[in-house]
Amino acid sequence: MIKDLSPPTEAEEYRNVAEILRDLAAQVRFGKIRDEMVNFADNLDRLAAFAEHSSGPRFNTARNVES
Repeated sequence: MIKDLSPPTEAEEYRNVAEILRDLAAQVRFGKIRDEMVNFADNLDRLAAFAEHSSGPRFNTARNVES
């Protein structure tokens, strides 16, 4: 039986791609390229954290102030 899975969240997608990049980086022969791939994966992890933070509940903090 095939299960209907919900699509990944934005944060999950960032982390999935970061994991793939790290796996590929481990196979790369040249250190500079490997380092760039790992740096990009780290950036995706930061984007995931930002996406999680920004997807939380939003509150309107603006106040109407009469002058």
